[in-house]
Amino acid sequence: MKKSDSREIVLDWPRTEKPELTLTFSLESSELELQSGGSKIPRSLMTKRLIFTGTIAASLLALNASAADLFKIGGYQFDQANSIQSATVVEGPPFLPDFSSSRFARYSESYVLSPDKMKNEFHSFDHSKSIARLMGRRSKSGLSRHVSFPAPGDVSPLPNIHRVTIELTWQDHGLPNKAGVDFVVYEVASYEAFAVAVRKAGADEFTAYRYKFADTFDTTHNVNAVGFDLSDFGLKEGDVISAIRLRNVFNSDARGGADKVDNARGEGEIIYPGNPRYKEAHPLLAKAGGKTFNTPDLNADFVYVVGLHDVVPINSTQ
Repeated sequence: MKKSDSREIVLDWPRTEKPELTLTFSLESSELELQSGGSKIPRSLMTKRLIFTGTIAASLLALNASAADLFKIGGYQFDQANSIQSATVVEGPPFLPDFSSSRFARYSESYVLSPDKMKNEFHSFDHSKSIARLMGRRSKSGLSRHVSFPAPGDVSPLPNIHRVTIELTWQDHGLPNKAGVDFVVYEVASYEAFAVAVRKAGADEFTAYRYKFADTFDTTHNVNAVGFDLSDFGLKEGDVISAIRLRNVFNSDARGGADKVDNARGEGEIIYPGNPRYKEAHPLLAKAGGKTFNTPDLNADFVYVVGLHDVVPINSTQ
Protein backbone atom coordinates (compact mmCIF):
# COMPACT_ATOMS: atom_id res chain seq x y z
CA MET A 1 0.00 0.00 0.00
CA LYS A 2 1.35 3.42 -0.85
CA LYS A 3 0.08 6.96 -0.38
CA SER A 4 -0.25 8.89 -3.67
CA ASP A 5 -1.42 12.23 -2.25
CA SER A 6 -3.57 13.73 0.49
CA ARG A 7 -6.74 12.49 -1.12
CA GLU A 8 -6.00 8.99 -2.37
CA ILE A 9 -4.49 5.69 -1.33
CA VAL A 10 -3.36 3.36 -4.13
CA LEU A 11 -3.63 -0.38 -3.64
CA ASP A 12 -1.08 -2.21 -5.77
CA TRP A 13 -2.23 -5.73 -6.67
CA PRO A 14 -0.16 -8.32 -8.54
CA ARG A 15 -0.71 -7.80 -12.28
CA THR A 16 -2.07 -11.30 -12.67
CA GLU A 17 -4.88 -10.66 -10.21
CA LYS A 18 -6.22 -7.10 -10.42
CA PRO A 19 -5.55 -3.74 -12.10
CA GLU A 20 -4.42 -0.82 -9.95
CA LEU A 21 -7.20 0.25 -7.61
CA THR A 22 -7.58 3.70 -6.15
CA LEU A 23 -9.35 4.10 -2.84
CA THR A 24 -10.52 7.61 -1.93
CA PHE A 25 -11.58 8.45 1.60
CA SER A 26 -13.60 11.64 2.18
CA LEU A 27 -12.78 13.40 5.43
CA GLU A 28 -16.08 15.30 5.28
CA SER A 29 -18.45 12.42 4.49
CA SER A 30 -16.33 9.55 5.89
CA GLU A 31 -17.14 7.55 2.76
CA LEU A 32 -14.91 5.21 0.78
CA GLU A 33 -14.93 5.18 -3.01
CA LEU A 34 -13.14 2.54 -5.09
CA GLN A 35 -12.00 3.21 -8.67
CA SER A 36 -10.36 1.05 -11.31
CA GLY A 37 -8.68 2.71 -14.27
CA GLY A 38 -10.37 6.00 -13.40
CA SER A 39 -13.88 4.52 -13.33
CA LYS A 40 -15.90 4.20 -10.14
CA ILE A 41 -16.70 0.63 -9.12
CA PRO A 42 -20.32 0.22 -7.93
CA ARG A 43 -20.62 -1.24 -4.45
CA SER A 44 -22.79 -4.02 -5.85
CA LEU A 45 -19.86 -5.29 -7.92
CA MET A 46 -17.36 -5.36 -5.09
CA THR A 47 -16.47 -8.94 -4.17
CA LYS A 48 -15.30 -10.43 -0.92
CA ARG A 49 -11.71 -10.19 -2.16
CA LEU A 50 -11.72 -6.58 -0.88
CA ILE A 51 -12.95 -6.42 2.71
CA PHE A 52 -12.40 -3.39 4.93
CA THR A 53 -12.45 -4.15 8.62
CA GLY A 54 -12.95 -1.46 11.26
CA THR A 55 -9.23 -1.55 11.98
CA ILE A 56 -8.26 -1.02 8.34
CA ALA A 57 -10.81 1.75 7.88
CA ALA A 58 -9.49 3.50 10.98
CA SER A 59 -5.96 3.16 9.66
CA LEU A 60 -7.01 4.67 6.34
CA LEU A 61 -8.64 7.58 8.13
CA ALA A 62 -5.54 8.22 10.20
CA LEU A 63 -3.30 8.00 7.13
CA ASN A 64 -5.45 10.39 5.12
CA ALA A 65 -5.81 12.78 8.04
CA SER A 66 -2.06 12.91 8.48
CA ALA A 67 -1.58 13.34 4.74
CA ALA A 68 -3.95 16.32 4.73
CA ASP A 69 -1.98 19.38 5.81
CA LEU A 70 -4.15 20.47 8.73
CA PHE A 71 -3.08 23.48 10.79
CA LYS A 72 -4.71 25.65 13.44
CA ILE A 73 -4.07 29.38 13.78
CA GLY A 74 -6.16 31.92 15.65
CA GLY A 75 -8.75 29.36 16.63
CA TYR A 76 -9.44 28.20 13.05
CA GLN A 77 -8.33 24.80 11.73
CA PHE A 78 -7.74 24.52 7.99
CA ASP A 79 -6.23 22.33 5.30
CA GLN A 80 -3.59 24.35 3.49
CA ALA A 81 -4.72 22.74 0.23
CA ASN A 82 -7.58 25.28 0.45
CA SER A 83 -5.32 28.33 0.64
CA ILE A 84 -5.50 31.11 -1.93
CA GLN A 85 -3.47 30.40 -5.08
CA SER A 86 -3.15 33.86 -6.69
CA ALA A 87 -3.00 37.47 -5.50
CA THR A 88 -3.08 40.56 -7.75
CA VAL A 89 -3.52 44.30 -7.22
CA VAL A 90 -6.55 45.27 -9.33
CA GLU A 91 -7.15 48.83 -8.11
CA GLY A 92 -4.70 51.61 -7.30
CA PRO A 93 -0.91 51.80 -7.72
CA PRO A 94 0.34 48.27 -8.42
CA PHE A 95 3.24 48.20 -5.97
CA LEU A 96 2.58 47.56 -2.30
CA PRO A 97 5.35 47.21 0.29
CA ASP A 98 5.98 43.74 1.65
CA PHE A 99 7.63 42.50 4.82
CA SER A 100 8.64 39.24 6.46
CA SER A 101 6.10 37.52 8.72
CA SER A 102 8.74 35.53 10.54
CA ARG A 103 6.39 34.30 13.28
CA PHE A 104 3.46 33.26 11.10
CA ALA A 105 3.03 29.49 10.75
CA ARG A 106 6.62 28.90 11.84
CA TYR A 107 6.25 27.11 15.17
CA SER A 108 3.32 25.51 16.98
CA GLU A 109 2.50 26.85 20.43
CA SER A 110 3.36 23.58 22.16
CA TYR A 111 6.75 23.52 20.43
CA VAL A 112 7.52 27.09 21.51
CA LEU A 113 6.78 26.16 25.12
CA SER A 114 8.68 22.84 25.09
CA PRO A 115 10.96 22.58 22.03
CA ASP A 116 12.87 19.64 23.53
CA LYS A 117 9.75 17.56 24.08
CA MET A 118 7.21 18.61 21.45
CA LYS A 119 7.14 18.28 17.68
CA ASN A 120 6.82 21.42 15.56
CA GLU A 121 3.49 20.92 13.81
CA PHE A 122 4.28 23.61 11.23
CA HIS A 123 7.43 22.04 9.78
CA SER A 124 5.57 21.23 6.54
CA PHE A 125 3.68 24.51 6.17
CA ASP A 126 3.82 25.94 2.63
CA HIS A 127 4.91 29.56 3.10
CA SER A 128 4.91 30.14 -0.67
CA LYS A 129 1.12 30.60 -0.42
CA SER A 130 1.49 33.71 1.76
CA ILE A 131 0.03 36.79 0.04
CA ALA A 132 3.26 38.65 -0.77
CA ARG A 133 4.96 35.54 -2.13
CA LEU A 134 1.95 34.82 -4.34
CA MET A 135 2.53 38.32 -5.73
CA GLY A 136 6.08 37.34 -6.68
CA ARG A 137 7.94 38.77 -3.69
CA ARG A 138 10.98 36.74 -2.70
CA SER A 139 11.78 35.34 0.71
CA LYS A 140 15.43 34.54 1.43
CA SER A 141 14.42 32.78 4.63
CA GLY A 142 11.70 30.74 2.94
CA LEU A 143 9.14 32.07 5.44
CA SER A 144 5.85 33.89 4.85
CA ARG A 145 5.68 37.51 3.71
CA HIS A 146 2.82 39.98 4.00
CA VAL A 147 1.80 43.00 1.93
CA SER A 148 0.63 46.27 3.47
CA PHE A 149 -1.99 48.80 2.49
CA PRO A 150 -0.96 52.50 2.26
CA ALA A 151 0.54 54.02 5.42
CA PRO A 152 1.43 57.60 6.41
CA GLY A 153 4.87 58.43 5.08
CA ASP A 154 4.56 56.25 1.99
CA VAL A 155 5.36 58.02 -1.28
CA SER A 156 2.55 56.26 -3.12
CA PRO A 157 -0.07 54.93 -2.60
CA LEU A 158 -1.29 57.08 0.31
CA PRO A 159 -3.97 56.43 2.93
CA ASN A 160 -7.26 58.33 2.50
CA ILE A 161 -6.23 59.26 -1.04
CA HIS A 162 -5.65 56.07 -3.03
CA ARG A 163 -8.11 53.21 -3.09
CA VAL A 164 -6.21 49.92 -3.25
CA THR A 165 -7.74 46.51 -3.90
CA ILE A 166 -6.14 43.05 -3.94
CA GLU A 167 -7.95 40.23 -5.73
CA LEU A 168 -7.43 36.67 -4.50
CA THR A 169 -8.44 33.46 -6.29
CA TRP A 170 -8.11 29.70 -6.14
CA GLN A 171 -7.47 29.83 -9.92
CA ASP A 172 -9.73 27.16 -11.48
CA HIS A 173 -11.35 26.25 -8.14
CA GLY A 174 -13.84 27.99 -5.91
CA LEU A 175 -15.09 27.92 -2.34
CA PRO A 176 -18.65 26.73 -1.62
CA ASN A 177 -20.85 28.39 0.96
CA LYS A 178 -21.50 26.03 3.86
CA ALA A 179 -22.85 26.48 7.36
CA GLY A 180 -20.78 28.85 9.52
CA VAL A 181 -17.53 30.62 8.72
CA ASP A 182 -16.22 29.83 5.23
CA PHE A 183 -12.81 31.53 5.00
CA VAL A 184 -10.38 33.38 7.22
CA VAL A 185 -8.10 36.35 6.59
CA TYR A 186 -4.95 36.58 8.69
CA GLU A 187 -3.84 40.18 9.32
CA VAL A 188 -0.49 40.85 11.01
CA ALA A 189 0.17 42.52 14.40
CA SER A 190 -2.18 45.26 15.65
CA TYR A 191 -5.59 45.09 13.97
CA GLU A 192 -5.98 47.48 11.06
CA ALA A 193 -9.13 48.09 9.05
CA PHE A 194 -9.94 46.55 5.66
CA ALA A 195 -13.03 45.70 3.63
CA VAL A 196 -13.90 42.40 1.91
CA ALA A 197 -16.08 41.54 -1.09
CA VAL A 198 -16.59 38.23 -2.94
CA ARG A 199 -17.63 37.20 -6.43
CA LYS A 200 -19.96 34.30 -7.10
CA ALA A 201 -18.66 31.86 -9.71
CA GLY A 202 -20.06 32.82 -13.11
CA ALA A 203 -20.94 36.37 -12.01
CA ASP A 204 -19.37 39.54 -13.39
CA GLU A 205 -19.81 41.74 -10.33
CA PHE A 206 -18.57 41.50 -6.77
CA THR A 207 -20.82 41.80 -3.75
CA ALA A 208 -20.93 44.91 -1.59
CA TYR A 209 -17.87 45.31 0.64
CA ARG A 210 -18.08 44.37 4.29
CA TYR A 211 -15.99 45.20 7.35
CA LYS A 212 -15.71 42.89 10.34
CA PHE A 213 -14.11 43.00 13.77
CA ALA A 214 -11.21 40.63 14.36
CA ASP A 215 -12.23 37.34 15.98
CA THR A 216 -9.03 36.54 17.85
CA PHE A 217 -5.37 37.51 18.12
CA ASP A 218 -2.89 34.64 18.02
CA THR A 219 0.22 35.65 19.95
CA THR A 220 2.28 32.70 18.71
CA HIS A 221 1.76 33.60 15.06
CA ASN A 222 1.35 37.37 15.59
CA VAL A 223 -1.86 37.60 13.56
CA ASN A 224 -5.48 38.61 13.87
CA ALA A 225 -7.87 35.95 12.59
CA VAL A 226 -10.92 37.40 10.81
CA GLY A 227 -13.45 34.78 9.71
CA PHE A 228 -16.13 35.47 7.09
CA ASP A 229 -19.43 33.70 6.48
CA LEU A 230 -20.44 33.80 2.80
CA SER A 231 -24.09 33.99 3.81
CA ASP A 232 -23.39 37.50 5.16
CA PHE A 233 -22.57 38.54 1.59
CA GLY A 234 -25.99 37.39 0.38
CA LEU A 235 -24.94 33.99 -0.98
CA LYS A 236 -27.13 30.94 -0.58
CA GLU A 237 -25.88 27.67 0.86
CA GLY A 238 -24.13 25.74 -1.90
CA ASP A 239 -23.21 28.83 -3.92
CA VAL A 240 -19.55 28.90 -4.94
CA ILE A 241 -17.30 31.95 -4.99
CA SER A 242 -14.42 32.30 -7.45
CA ALA A 243 -12.65 35.34 -5.97
CA ILE A 244 -12.18 37.53 -2.89
CA ARG A 245 -11.26 41.21 -2.86
CA LEU A 246 -9.53 43.06 -0.01
CA ARG A 247 -9.86 46.86 -0.09
CA ASN A 248 -8.50 49.65 2.08
CA VAL A 249 -10.74 51.83 4.23
CA PHE A 250 -10.85 55.64 4.56
CA ASN A 251 -11.46 57.55 7.82
CA SER A 252 -12.64 61.11 8.50
CA ASP A 253 -9.31 62.54 7.31
CA ALA A 254 -10.34 61.71 3.74
CA ARG A 255 -11.53 64.72 1.73
CA GLY A 256 -14.79 63.02 0.77
CA GLY A 257 -15.51 61.71 4.27
CA ALA A 258 -15.08 58.46 6.16
CA ASP A 259 -16.31 55.05 5.07
CA LYS A 260 -19.20 53.98 7.30
CA VAL A 261 -21.15 50.76 7.97
CA ASP A 262 -24.83 49.83 8.06
CA ASN A 263 -24.77 48.41 11.60
CA ALA A 264 -24.69 50.49 14.79
CA ARG A 265 -22.19 48.03 16.29
CA GLY A 266 -19.56 49.48 13.97
CA GLU A 267 -19.20 46.57 11.55
CA GLY A 268 -21.18 45.34 8.52
CA GLU A 269 -21.70 46.47 4.94
CA ILE A 270 -19.51 49.41 3.93
CA ILE A 271 -21.48 52.55 3.10
CA TYR A 272 -19.38 54.92 1.00
CA PRO A 273 -19.76 58.73 0.81
CA GLY A 274 -22.29 59.58 -1.88
CA ASN A 275 -24.47 56.58 -1.11
CA PRO A 276 -28.09 57.64 -0.40
CA ARG A 277 -27.86 55.64 2.85
CA TYR A 278 -24.76 57.50 4.03
CA LYS A 279 -26.55 59.93 6.36
CA GLU A 280 -28.11 57.06 8.30
CA ALA A 281 -24.91 54.97 8.35
CA HIS A 282 -22.73 54.43 11.42
CA PRO A 283 -19.04 54.99 12.22
CA LEU A 284 -16.72 52.10 11.43
CA LEU A 285 -15.17 51.03 14.74
CA ALA A 286 -12.07 49.06 15.70
CA LYS A 287 -14.16 46.83 17.98
CA ALA A 288 -17.60 46.75 19.55
CA GLY A 289 -17.90 49.80 21.80
CA GLY A 290 -14.50 51.00 20.56
CA LYS A 291 -13.23 53.99 18.63
CA THR A 292 -12.79 54.74 14.95
CA PHE A 293 -9.46 53.97 13.29
CA ASN A 294 -6.72 56.59 13.20
CA THR A 295 -4.94 57.09 9.88
CA PRO A 296 -1.87 55.04 10.95
CA ASP A 297 -4.26 52.14 11.56
CA LEU A 298 -5.54 51.96 7.98
CA ASN A 299 -2.56 50.04 6.54
CA ALA A 300 -3.73 46.46 7.04
CA ASP A 301 -1.05 43.78 6.62
CA PHE A 302 -2.22 40.61 4.84
CA VAL A 303 -0.23 37.42 5.19
CA TYR A 304 -2.59 34.52 4.43
CA VAL A 305 -6.14 33.72 3.32
CA VAL A 306 -7.59 30.20 3.36
CA GLY A 307 -10.91 28.41 2.95
CA LEU A 308 -12.19 26.46 5.93
CA HIS A 309 -13.56 23.61 3.83
CA ASP A 310 -12.57 22.01 0.56
CA VAL A 311 -12.50 24.09 -2.61
CA VAL A 312 -14.18 22.60 -5.68
CA PRO A 313 -13.49 22.82 -9.45
CA ILE A 314 -15.37 25.68 -11.07
CA ASN A 315 -17.69 24.52 -13.84
CA SER A 316 -16.76 26.38 -17.02
CA THR A 317 -20.46 26.87 -17.74
CA GLN A 318 -21.13 28.73 -14.49
